[in-house]
Amino acid sequence: MGNPHACGQCPITYYRQILALCELPPAYGVDHPNAQKMFPTDVISKAKEYHAIIEPLGGMGAYTEPQGIQAFREHVSSFIKARDGYPSYPKNIFLTNGASNAIQIVLTALIASEKDAIMTPGYQYPLYSSLISLLGGNQACYELDEEDKGWIVTRKESLERSYTSAVSRGLVIKAMSIINPGNPIGYCFDRSSLEIICEFCANRKIMLLADEVYQQNIYNGKEFISAKKVCCEIPACDNQLELISFHSTSKGIMSECGKRGGYMELCNISPFFHQQLVKLVSETSPCANTSGQIMTSLLANPPLPSDKSYAKFQKEKSNVLDSIASRMTSLVNGLNKINGITCQPVEGSLYAFPSVKLPQRSIKAAKATGEAPDAFYCLSLLEKTGMCVVPASNFGGIPGTNRFGFRITCLFSDDKITEVIEGIAKHHEEFYQLYTSCNCPRESLPPSKPKLKCLDHYTLICENAKQVAEFHIEYLGFRFLRTVDVNTGTVDKNNIDMKNYVLEPPGNPHMSVVITEGLNDDTIFWKYMKRYGAGIHHVAFEVDDVEGAFQYLRANGVRTTSDSVTTDMLSGLKQFFIDPAHAGFYIELIERPSDSESSDEIVNSMESEEERKHTSYEKTRTDHSFFTKGNMSDLANTMHSMLLEDDGPSIADDMTRLVSTPSVLSKTKQLDIGPIQLVGFSVENPKDAMKFLLDSFNFRFV
Repeated sequence: MGNPHACGQCPITYYRQILALCELPPAYGVDHPNAQKMFPTDVISKAKEYHAIIEPLGGMGAYTEPQGIQAFREHVSSFIKARDGYPSYPKNIFLTNGASNAIQIVLTALIASEKDAIMTPGYQYPLYSSLISLLGGNQACYELDEEDKGWIVTRKESLERSYTSAVSRGLVIKAMSIINPGNPIGYCFDRSSLEIICEFCANRKIMLLADEVYQQNIYNGKEFISAKKVCCEIPACDNQLELISFHSTSKGIMSECGKRGGYMELCNISPFFHQQLVKLVSETSPCANTSGQIMTSLLANPPLPSDKSYAKFQKEKSNVLDSIASRMTSLVNGLNKINGITCQPVEGSLYAFPSVKLPQRSIKAAKATGEAPDAFYCLSLLEKTGMCVVPASNFGGIPGTNRFGFRITCLFSDDKITEVIEGIAKHHEEFYQLYTSCNCPRESLPPSKPKLKCLDHYTLICENAKQVAEFHIEYLGFRFLRTVDVNTGTVDKNNIDMKNYVLEPPGNPHMSVVITEGLNDDTIFWKYMKRYGAGIHHVAFEVDDVEGAFQYLRANGVRTTSDSVTTDMLSGLKQFFIDPAHAGFYIELIERPSDSESSDEIVNSMESEEERKHTSYEKTRTDHSFFTKGNMSDLANTMHSMLLEDDGPSIADDMTRLVSTPSVLSKTKQLDIGPIQLVGFSVENPKDAMKFLLDSFNFRFV
């Protein structure tokens, strides 16, 4: 992210020295006998000037005027006049806690209902979309020119199209925002683009919000031109265009993100709206922080050539800007050398915005997980390399363009450039190979998505399995089938630490319910239950070809809790679990063997005399209630994948025994319960879960 000091950019000495002397009481700072030994004379003089401004107001810790300290607003007005060549008035300046705070204030005043809309660029800093959504308004995105034309605005028609479309939907356009230089796209608007934008807003009588916080971060010989300068110079905007411009101390050479300094300037804004902004600031945050106001004043009021600090200031300024420009050039050139990645030259801001060519199979894999394709790619980059970039889709985009990419900053140190480029290149090559040379070739996949048969069973994890099972039997008419006692390794060999009751629901002879309890605090089942609460852990569906289903889902990007299908040697049951990220809960797909093997053969295949002694099983292993230690082992593994830390024991295969106790629980006081009609889950995103189930299996929407 754009946090320069966190990435190693050095603070500018002049700014920090003055702020330090302002924060100190005069006796310990500007008036201290040794002050001139530690600070240049011009710094002390400037700090005394600021003390004289601040102390009558109550000092650094006191509230100021809602719009900010008058003298500091005068500094900002002088800065704007020198930059643009046109008057600026302190009464139209608001000093704010960064530009973000200023933008929030203005949008809050503008958006009064869900029909109010703000025109925003197709790719824009998420602050705008988030605030507009939070305030209950709407966005009307306008298109920039094509990427190879520099992302600028050369056609008024694209603005008119966005405006007309929004109005046709019953929206009221209250303002249009521009980010210049651009974030996330590093364009810098030329004069022609700004004239088109200003004339459009003036003609349509909508306010223009000009976010210009990167105006000092300019590259490749470009020149920053403010919206105000253009507004003052073209006849179409003569006193007609309502304009609010924003600037910040968080970018440029200062880059003091944590100091929260910034300003907004109002041009041609009605006195009524101006007064509403003052009231809004007064009632929500009485004023901007004083340290931030000082930094904003210093941004507008740097040392003069005659000052003692000037030479050092200029050297530090050049070092910062030259270093960023050099790194940006190296970054863009390096990205363009990677096959499948293209990046336009960056003209301004702190970010490159490359386009990434993604294999079709990775796009389908992303769709299966509910993620945007470039988010899927960026997460892979993070997991494989530790590098964090922001998916282009996080910034919006134009529907139908199918542009995938990411935003990456140039703020890492010079010696990291090569490492960053090589890391991205290596990951991109491996990612492309993975999704073009899949381990599960397309020709080996089933011709269609897996076809689910019946709901085989579901597993309930609870605190007192016996009590829950008794309730199901005594009151709901479930039929007791057997218990499965397991030793997962937290107790000695002769004891158990996991209890399972297998029941048959009324009216569902081909379905079973497994009620599971961990018997001590160390078992993985107990930890899972304590963390996520009692409830259904997973549902299991039977399929004809579990291997084919596994290959099909994995090849289409569906995550599973294991890298292969597991087969229980005792029951012959094959199974795997689908990661809950897709449907919001665990899904188990199983394939039961044919009816050819009898119960005698199953009992004879048991590994110990103890198992044979305690097992009286009259059905074949195709019975939907037959679960063994291998089945429970695979279930335990899903617990590990769900817990944040892998701190539970794994199933000890040689410590599991099957125990049949058919008369332990009696059936009394039963209600007349019919077949199970519905199993419900609370998931974070039901729409995405439904889409996954419909797309991946033969579910039918009701």
